[in-house]
Amino acid sequence: MSQPHESSGFSPGNFLWAALSLGAVVFTTLLLTRSISPELDVEAKRGERRLEVRKKINADEAAKLGTLEWADKASGTVNAPITVSSELAIKELRAKKTGASAIKVEPPLAVPPGDAPAMPSAPGGASTVQFPTLGSAPAPAPAPAPAPAPAPAPAPAPAPAPAPGGGN
Repeated sequence: MSQPHESSGFSPGNFLWAALSLGAVVFTTLLLTRSISPELDVEAKRGERRLEVRKKINADEAAKLGTLEWADKASGTVNAPITVSSELAIKELRAKKTGASAIKVEPPLAVPPGDAPAMPSAPGGASTVQFPTLGSAPAPAPAPAPAPAPAPAPAPAPAPAPAPGGGN
């Protein structure tokens, strides 16, 4: 005759196992990340070598692009820095006389005017309303429109026919 025992759900043994499991996961993660670091050293060395090569290429390009030299003496082709080339081009263009262009340009298509606004308060409508000036006579009033003729009266409808068979 034992009585049922209620468990609180917390046990020191379970807590100890959870803490040890968490510690094992952290320790394993640290071991795995430390084994990756030698590869990073190799990548850093490769990066330094690539940087040295890139600096050498940039220095060679700057030396080649910054000096004036013959590319082909027979044809008169010269490699020149961009600053020298632009100055020579500006001098050449300033020496030319300006004239009409030989490029044929078609005239633009005519655009039909838009509809007149219905009311002067419409956008752009105030410019279409014309006001009389102070020194001019007022414009004559338009003649009133004739009154429309009355419509003829409709013809009376015929009476309905009596129903056959009497009516009771």
